[in-house]
Amino acid sequence: MRPLEPIPAGIDENNEIIPLGPVDTATDSSRFQLFIAAVNENAELVYTNQTTLNGPFQKSWTRIGTDDFMGGVASGTTLDGRVAIIAVEKSALEVHYVAEAPQNADGEDRWLPAENLGRPKGVPSFAELQLIRGVDGLDNVFGASTADNKTSLWWTYRNPPKIVTKTIEVTPPGSDTPMKITVQETAPPDTPWSDWININGALVGTFHKMKAANNADGRIVLTGVDTNGRPWVSQQKSDDPFQKESWTDWCMPGGEAAPAASAITPALGADGYVSVFTSTNDGLLRSRQAKPGGALWGPLSAPGQIQDNVSTHAVSIDADGQFYLAVLNFTPPGETNTIYGVQEVSTLDARWTSWQRISSFSDPDGLQLHYNADGTLLLFSINKKTRTLWSMQQVAKNSTEWYYFWTDLGGRLIDFSVTQDLTPS
Repeated sequence: MRPLEPIPAGIDENNEIIPLGPVDTATDSSRFQLFIAAVNENAELVYTNQTTLNGPFQKSWTRIGTDDFMGGVASGTTLDGRVAIIAVEKSALEVHYVAEAPQNADGEDRWLPAENLGRPKGVPSFAELQLIRGVDGLDNVFGASTADNKTSLWWTYRNPPKIVTKTIEVTPPGSDTPMKITVQETAPPDTPWSDWININGALVGTFHKMKAANNADGRIVLTGVDTNGRPWVSQQKSDDPFQKESWTDWCMPGGEAAPAASAITPALGADGYVSVFTSTNDGLLRSRQAKPGGALWGPLSAPGQIQDNVSTHAVSIDADGQFYLAVLNFTPPGETNTIYGVQEVSTLDARWTSWQRISSFSDPDGLQLHYNADGTLLLFSINKKTRTLWSMQQVAKNSTEWYYFWTDLGGRLIDFSVTQDLTPS
């Protein structure tokens, strides 16, 4: 089984997983190509993508539009599988949303005009952004700001279509006399996006390292780290993502005694539970939901001990739908970092392989992990000195073996985000 569905499974009343179909009935979700959105050193919003399924990436980067942007780029897919990108425009410091055109053409015709989502009143800019679909499949955008540590976290979402009542005239079969009937139809919303909504709640302190995932029923789980490195998690309370007060209280996964974290990632497992992984001085730790979709979190555990410190990590699912974790150790500036990997063997039994050293990388700036259409995994990182993006691939699906040499993707990038294009041309 390959991890090919971009929408998570659902949970029925018996707590059983209900696998959902692709995001669109016309989209074959096994035929996606990886897509990388980025902002380069010239403040251009650029991209590259695989040229074939599971194949190499284009050797050049293509600019999107003419606006200049800052870092913090995030990407995802629309309800029908097209790529969507958000980034902060450089002059007005407002969030712009760009999506592929439905026909998925080449060049400038590939992209719809950018939508300006603005920014909240009193917020000078966002340092981080996240883009994720909600329970109805529509876009949700989160922004973290350093302007005020009591109102640092903001949310906006794409409004759903509205229902309108119309009277139409039809001629029943076998009759020559038309008659009027009342029907309900969908129409575009009055405004495409909601206002920006502050969701700090009782959370105090600058919020960063922000990541989002979906519960098994599609509700959004949001995580981040505060000024003191404490990890936090909140999630939507109901299956209506458009209630302004629909978020749980912020809590520390694993409890108040959880060690400080340098990075945090929520991820939905094959069992329908969301796990939260944190990089700490004690290695990579995990706290799992007490039940699928629940707001209570279990005690901290470790998927094996690493004989090294951990600066950051990346999480994906492998070809069997199990977790694969990659971590980057911490080294003084100028020294080569080591990357370790571990593979989940059984979700139900909480069994993992042993941690292994899978590669090394000089001057890394972050780490991202994603899977191909065939289930093989790819690692991505930027070299801080050259600002070029590099990738490394797993030899075969579920393999513990990785290719020795990294692939230079170029770019001279400030920031990047990897997603899947479910509608490749």
